[in-house]
Amino acid sequence: MPRPSQKDKIDSAFEYYYTLGEERSYQKVAEKFGVSPNTVRNNWAVKYNWREKKLQRDIEIQRRVAEKTNDEIVEIKVGHRNDIKAAFLPVRHELKRIIDLLKQNELPDWVNDINDFERLVRCIEKLTKLNLELLGERVIEEGTRPPQVHFYIPRSNRDNDDK
Repeated sequence: MPRPSQKDKIDSAFEYYYTLGEERSYQKVAEKFGVSPNTVRNNWAVKYNWREKKLQRDIEIQRRVAEKTNDEIVEIKVGHRNDIKAAFLPVRHELKRIIDLLKQNELPDWVNDINDFERLVRCIEKLTKLNLELLGERVIEEGTRPPQVHFYIPRSNRDNDDK
């Protein structure tokens, strides 16, 4: 077992080795810590399993980055869903108002023709579609149909029999 100061030096050498990234080499570590490349390779890297330590650190960093990325994506989606909900409330309120007015054979002032009403309906459709997509639901695009399933039912011999 190396002396504590020697172990600290080896640990520091590994940290330096790791931070070199793509430029990583035992030669650079040797120059920095004033030892031979053979000492770095044989007495430090092999003996203390630097390759495995590097691999484990890479895996841990990737795991942490993935977690942070997932958290950020969830935050963004929650924010978008809140925006959609906030935009949907007045649109839904206006649609309810139009329906109530239609029951009385009236229309709101801003509805001049069917196109105005269709714009409101398209707005609702778009907000609903965005909300469903953020929830991970598959949304069928307008003008497309779900795949059709065809069945083949063979004719029986009885169909040809004259009884």
